Amino acid sequence: MGKTIVIALAGLLVALLAAVLIRFNRKRLHIIKRATSATDAQLERVYRAVESINTETAHVCRAGAHKSDGTINPSIVPVPEYVQPWQVGA
Repeated sequence: MGKTIVIALAGLLVALLAAVLIRFNRKRLHIIKRATSATDAQLERVYRAVESINTETAHVCRAGAHKSDGTINPSIVPVPEYVQPWQVGA
């Protein structure tokens, strides 16, 4: 009897974990699909919206954002002070 309860609880735990992971993965894939099909103007609006809600004092760093055509768009990105900037390349 006790072994059956443990197996049932383990099965329930696995089912709940699978449900959470499947939902998370579907959201992630949806975001990736939308981001890859976004135009430069749409991405720029998203960047401006993110910058407008920033309440932290930030360092300004340069970062590359992948555009929908596969090229890299260099952008200036505010980074909170608690993040240690690092550099790749020159």
